[in-house]
Amino acid sequence: MKYTVYEKNINRAVAYVEKNIKTNVSYAGAALAAGMSPDNFWRVFKKLFKETAVSYIRGRKLTLIAKKILKTRRSINEISYEYGYESQEVFTRSFKKRFGMTPAAYRKKGRRFYFLEKHRLDEVSVRHILCGGISLEPKIVRIKEFKIRGIGRRLRVNGCVKNSGKAFIKAGEGRGETAKNCGRKIFAYIEAVKSSGIRQILADDEFFVLIGCEKWKLPGAGTVKKIGAGRYAKFMHRGPPENTPVSYRYIFGNWMEKKNLKNQPAYFFECAAARGRTAEKFQTEIYIPLMRQGKGRG
Repeated sequence: MKYTVYEKNINRAVAYVEKNIKTNVSYAGAALAAGMSPDNFWRVFKKLFKETAVSYIRGRKLTLIAKKILKTRRSINEISYEYGYESQEVFTRSFKKRFGMTPAAYRKKGRRFYFLEKHRLDEVSVRHILCGGISLEPKIVRIKEFKIRGIGRRLRVNGCVKNSGKAFIKAGEGRGETAKNCGRKIFAYIEAVKSSGIRQILADDEFFVLIGCEKWKLPGAGTVKKIGAGRYAKFMHRGPPENTPVSYRYIFGNWMEKKNLKNQPAYFFECAAARGRTAEKFQTEIYIPLMRQGKGRG
């Protein structure tokens, strides 16, 4: 079934949710805005985004509340009440379930969690997912240990999320040392520098990003990272590299939240063809470790 026919419906529903987020917004109201029956809207939304509309609405409310907790000095009770939480006990329990701490502790910490926030489904995100830009369910694969050697640097979370795909395209076009010294495949190794796991990374923290390959042709050059043997969830991203943030948010937001993995990955890696990829035809495989692991070793 081609779900692209629902693009306008979903966008209208999301616009309704954002406009009425401070009221008792419901999935039934979102379905009405979408021009769909409640049952059909529930089924399509869950099929496409791997969460219910109710879960999405709750996540958006808590994310907007969390931002106001950090940006203002208003009381937490006042902010939560503004968004429709009449019971502080219910609000605190919901907030802690999403962010892993109480609202008061979150304010004291003073920093945002990038992947624990529920980002808005804007038109680009909806189109990317509806058109198959990210595989909604991964293929579970086993990988033998191997090493990646290349050029690495630290990037802020936003910079890494936005630019990892563009780095692949640049290498594939033959610019820079990576393109000159790699074989048929280019890898991107991405590691959380300070946090214990990718989902716990803060919005202003850094990733270590290594762009390289297995057979680096300059002996002694570059940084080396070891990819551990074990089981990985393999996702496929298809489409312009500027859409990779949507794929990341789906994997580390929707999918990982649903799976409730006990061992949060400290790194992940991508693999793409070294040459011949244009931005329009860009594809990359995204591998998420499922076994107990630490950060990649040199």
